[in-house]
Amino acid sequence: SLLIAGFLLDVSNVFTNFFIKDINATSLTAAFNPQRFGGAIFGSGFWAEIVSLLFGIIMTGLILVTMSAILVMATVRNIIVAGLLLLMPLTWGLWIFPGMKEHHADWWKNFLKYGVSYLPTLTFFLYLAVATASNVQFTQSTTSLNSPGILGGTLGAVMQLILIGGIIVFGL
Repeated sequence: SLLIAGFLLDVSNVFTNFFIKDINATSLTAAFNPQRFGGAIFGSGFWAEIVSLLFGIIMTGLILVTMSAILVMATVRNIIVAGLLLLMPLTWGLWIFPGMKEHHADWWKNFLKYGVSYLPTLTFFLYLAVATASNVQFTQSTTSLNSPGILGGTLGAVMQLILIGGIIVFGL
């Protein structure tokens, strides 16, 4: 029974490692470089510096809260998986008795949720946010909201910031 659980956890770890291998402090800093928003919205000058500072504070705070939440949730996940692995022999024994099969099914449901699918899903959304933020191009905007393209100009830069922040938060 531990062999089956170990195999499923290893498969989960392969996907987790695939998504997390290129995410480090350098890639996070490069991807979520919030100072580029000020130039994209206001060009250069005093207001560009103020907006860059504000976006820097907002994005740094969002990254700090997200990474702290990921740390806490991954720690809780590991504790839950360890508890599930300790209870595994008991749940396999309960599978034999007709009235106790639902406890065995609950164990599998929780093991698949926390042990197999949670961490790869979390790291996928973190990977998606870093990849999206790394590939978004910000250009100097016009004063009009009717600039070319669906995400052009000032509105486009703000919407891209909201999109990247939303992907990060959605992954939690």
